[in-house]
Amino acid sequence: MVLGGGPAQRHAIDAARALGVRTIVCDSDPRYADVAVSSEDGEGVRRTARDADGLIAPGTDWPVRIAAEAAEELRIPHPIPASVAVICTDKIAQRTRLDDAGVPQPRWSTDAPPSYPCVVKAPDRQGQRAMTIVRDPDGLEPAADHARRGSRSGRVLYEEFVPGPEVTVNAFSVGDRFVPVTVTDRIHFEGVPGVARRGFLRTSLSLTPERTSTLMPSDRPSFTSRRSNLSGATWISTKRLSPSKITSPSLMAR
Repeated sequence: MVLGGGPAQRHAIDAARALGVRTIVCDSDPRYADVAVSSEDGEGVRRTARDADGLIAPGTDWPVRIAAEAAEELRIPHPIPASVAVICTDKIAQRTRLDDAGVPQPRWSTDAPPSYPCVVKAPDRQGQRAMTIVRDPDGLEPAADHARRGSRSGRVLYEEFVPGPEVTVNAFSVGDRFVPVTVTDRIHFEGVPGVARRGFLRTSLSLTPERTSTLMPSDRPSFTSRRSNLSGATWISTKRLSPSKITSPSLMAR
């Protein structure tokens, strides 16, 4: 069963069908769905998945948690445990785990901005929703209110704003080996640093797969958990290469 039937899931659906694997697509839009159930409707997903042989939520964030929790409850296969999916869909939990692993990242807080300019965001939303770049204290209150109203949990995350080229790294891990597959530049809207254009990607000019592989050395147990998994991360290239966002089951499972 596949959660979501939009463009981000289409490649996985088509690939499965090309291999002769029957898919059941859940989407709130009946035009793209075999079953008109939202990918964020936990009860609806569990009800629909009872006869499924497996469950995935490709190309999205929050439904990964829905899929993992449903799969665990129904005891059907899913790529990652529910406990890992919870961390991967909560930016505060991600930041905490990265700190524990000693991974360089922007300074952050749930109480107040670590510095200005800063990024104020909802920690449990994707696609840059409920996010504001704040230049000085005058803009803090409305930005925090915007993030709080957009957050599923009502929490707010404050992060240091780190300028620099931004790249997205998609990779997989086999045991202790980290293998970057694609490294693409994220192109920002002109005059709006930190806000990337959706769907506007190109092969990175600033970070190569060879250089990326050195960022995830196999002798760092904090980066690898002897699991085979897919991972994705967004990196800001500065003097200290900082992950602004990372979704890596191999890392988060530690």
